[in-house]
Amino acid sequence: MATAYHNGALASSSNGSILKGGKKSAASPSGWYGATTNALGASSWDEATRSKVASRLLVTLVVCGLLGSFLPVLVARPGGLASDSTALLSGDTPGQAAGSAHQHAATSTGAVGASERVSDGTQSLIGGPLKSCSTPAQRTQTGWTRDGSCAWDPSDSGYHEVCVKMDEKFLTSSAEKDGNDLSSVVGHGEHWCICAWAWAGAVQRDPEGYEGLTLQCDESNEMLREVYQSYITRAESMSGPTGASYGPLKALEAVDKLCPAA
Repeated sequence: MATAYHNGALASSSNGSILKGGKKSAASPSGWYGATTNALGASSWDEATRSKVASRLLVTLVVCGLLGSFLPVLVARPGGLASDSTALLSGDTPGQAAGSAHQHAATSTGAVGASERVSDGTQSLIGGPLKSCSTPAQRTQTGWTRDGSCAWDPSDSGYHEVCVKMDEKFLTSSAEKDGNDLSSVVGHGEHWCICAWAWAGAVQRDPEGYEGLTLQCDESNEMLREVYQSYITRAESMSGPTGASYGPLKALEAVDKLCPAA
């Protein structure tokens, strides 16, 4: 490396050229301009660059922070159970229960809003107090919250209000047609709170025998009628995990036939 003193300052270049006042000498005609140094020995050009970069980073962080704050507001949609948009219909195995295996999404706008409800969800289909659906001997307790009851819960958008005595025919059909395999949690002859759409599916596929299911009137929630009526009023079908559509009218008619309201 060549060095030279110019105006009392030491200048150097890696290719042996003499630096004069921060400018490359005639020996290096490429015109490279060196940076002057401040009292602290830091490059003034580097300081300016660092300042600009820091400012831009600060602006970027502020913008990202604002977007992060407003994004949930922009994408959120109102409604919950009363929403007239895509509602989440979970499978017959509730997502809130410990060890749950399935949770499915299906498109529907037939949700029951608070303003539409007539019942309080504490009674059975035939008017008496809602009884437990699960039997004490069952290996797994049923219900949206696994408390053994088909209790009404506003967060349960799958409407697990239908207590049935399970049959192998339905278990097989539900797994094949709806992708909803319940065999790991309930067996033939046990009681289970299935979704409103699942009962509608059994009725539609087997209008006479309901795929072997036996509807339990004392253990099914009175809110089931309002759920089906809500879909009927909106002229909408119900759908399961695979998107298969089922009519609520026939499902409601089967409910009224088997469990006449008091």
